[in-house]
Amino acid sequence: SDAIQPIKDNPELVNILMQAKNPFLGILYGIIITALVQSSSVVSGLVIILISQGILTLDAAIPIIIGANIGTTSTAFIASLKLSSTAKLTALSNFLFNFSGVILVFPFMKLLESAALYLSDTPTIQVAYAHLIFNLIVAVFFLMLLNPIHNLLIKHSWYKPHEIPKV
Repeated sequence: SDAIQPIKDNPELVNILMQAKNPFLGILYGIIITALVQSSSVVSGLVIILISQGILTLDAAIPIIIGANIGTTSTAFIASLKLSSTAKLTALSNFLFNFSGVILVFPFMKLLESAALYLSDTPTIQVAYAHLIFNLIVAVFFLMLLNPIHNLLIKHSWYKPHEIPKV
């Protein structure tokens, strides 16, 4: 809480985040802020603090947290730019995983919110439950598609089997 004091007391940022009741804007804000601060943990902490103070509502907090999942991929993507094509492909895969997860869950945002409300009466815990449920849904979905996704990735021009170290 003390570490993000300057951020949470910024009235412009708080006003922007309060507009996140529109899920599309909330996701976009989560992406942008996370990419700027290079930490989804900071964004998650900020959202938790703001919802605990009643500044944000759950319907605004969930899209921001979900958008932060996409924004956090920017760190790996930036780091991969000077690395091997396999590193770039890994960063791209990470982005596509998170982006596809948001697209998959977006139509069910109200259902996700309802599930979080059902599981807890505490707003901060509701945000945590929504994030957990989101990540579980996306992980299970992609586990079911792991082989087809792998087959697509090895066909990408960035894939270079000789770059993968032999174990």
